[in-house]
Amino acid sequence: QVCRSSSGLWVSEFKHVVFQLRRGSEMSSMLPLLLASIAVALSITLQGCSDASDDTTTTECVDPIESWVSSDGKSCADYVSLNYCTSSGGYGSGWLTSFGSALAWGNNETSMTAWDACCKCGAPLCESDTYNRCGKQGGLAVCSAGRYCSNYGYCGSSDDFRENQQEHYSDDYGGACSTTGPTNPKMTTAAPTAEEEEETVTETSEWSFPITISILAAGGASLFASILCAFKKYQAKQHAMIRGADGDPLPAPGDPAPVEIKILGKPDFEPTEEELQGFSLEKLPEGPELEILKKAMVVTDPHNLGQGRDVREANKYSSLSVEAAWRVSKPEQKVIYEANRRLTASAVRRVQATQDVIEVTTKLDDISKELGCDEPSNERILLHGTKPDNVVSILWNGLSERLSGGLFGCGIYLTEDASKMDQYCTADDGNVEDENVQALHDRLWPNEENPFPGGKLYYCFLVRAALGCPVFTKDGEKDMASGNKLWVRSDRRELTSIPGVVPHIPFHSLIAEARDAPGFKVKRHREILTFNGDRTLVNYLIAFRRER
Repeated sequence: QVCRSSSGLWVSEFKHVVFQLRRGSEMSSMLPLLLASIAVALSITLQGCSDASDDTTTTECVDPIESWVSSDGKSCADYVSLNYCTSSGGYGSGWLTSFGSALAWGNNETSMTAWDACCKCGAPLCESDTYNRCGKQGGLAVCSAGRYCSNYGYCGSSDDFRENQQEHYSDDYGGACSTTGPTNPKMTTAAPTAEEEEETVTETSEWSFPITISILAAGGASLFASILCAFKKYQAKQHAMIRGADGDPLPAPGDPAPVEIKILGKPDFEPTEEELQGFSLEKLPEGPELEILKKAMVVTDPHNLGQGRDVREANKYSSLSVEAAWRVSKPEQKVIYEANRRLTASAVRRVQATQDVIEVTTKLDDISKELGCDEPSNERILLHGTKPDNVVSILWNGLSERLSGGLFGCGIYLTEDASKMDQYCTADDGNVEDENVQALHDRLWPNEENPFPGGKLYYCFLVRAALGCPVFTKDGEKDMASGNKLWVRSDRRELTSIPGVVPHIPFHSLIAEARDAPGFKVKRHREILTFNGDRTLVNYLIAFRRER
């Protein structure tokens, strides 16, 4: 492509050089002609390469037609601000279909549209370079003020350019030139007349062999330069591929990207302590509410305490006793939970229109009723044990299925058994070297009036969970009722859809039944999981002890 674009210009320039050299002096050697030919070939080919590579650089946007206005009086700036056009030459978001074609809004005198006259609407520009291509306006080839179009479609300032201006108005020349740029010295020299060229060919007939050699040498030089040019264009394309969405070039690989950093303004009001801490805790006094929580901590199977694959600290003890409890308040999270609970109840009603939904029953159902759980969403009170260094994070962020994993998938593991919850707990012995434990003590045991009570404490949460439509399993792979697969994907993060419901609704929770029988994965305690943290709400924090 480079050779094609430069070959015509090279031949004309070569003839012109031959003519000038022949007119100026008698040549006793082909060396000057050879060198001149190579120089011309390299100059023009590399010039074309330079022009090609400039296509990928940012050009100053100057409207080709100054003071252009549309038929209704709008300027280039108006078309840009009203989003009538795009820089790539298309219709913008502000151009309504009722406007019709852009041609209907052209200039009253020239009929040129914004797409012909405004650079930010995609009007083609001529680069500020030695070889400015001619443009087209009103059926005539045009250049910027004081310049004319040559036989070869380039702008110049000599009479020869002016005489031939009318002849070159091909569509290949695009829109009007936008900038003047320096004048090409070759182009300002008058081209030889037909008689002079004929005389040159006659007088140089004896030079046919030197000229042939010169042409071959120049062709080789042009080919070499074309290869360099093609490589340069390839690099330019690669760089263009990493431009930003708005067309601005991004920093080259390895360069640090410029980043504009803005500081978020501070609120014009004093935030509350709850807003600063992310949650609030209210310690429960002795009374009915605390007694309800103590019932949830009663161990009905003491022989299972400290037993099982999930035990974090193996010790011998026979019961758990509540040291203290706090009501947890996080209004924003409660709003999210209540919305999801209502959505779950709505999904349950839709399923009930075609089939029965199993009501979840647990060992904590009495406590669920006392704390006012919602029946339509199968909301239940359940337990979740954890380590001391996780407590503040859970209080702040809530329970998250994204941080969980286990035998039955990547969900939030809950239980109805205090002895099962206890397996996941580790002791807080008052050592606050860990910053997360220190943060916990600052909230629970902040001063001498409320000091850390000593000994070993363990922590768990009393959680509200909207279990919706549950699916039951014994092996974590299949639905006990239908034999269907439980999971949408192999990562076991999303339960399969409820059969017979269209549009599809996935099961809301998974209950892994426990039985000391073949095929059952768990033998002591049921596992209850939900795979959406927004369907859980931390209601209470409990500090307890293990008693012998």
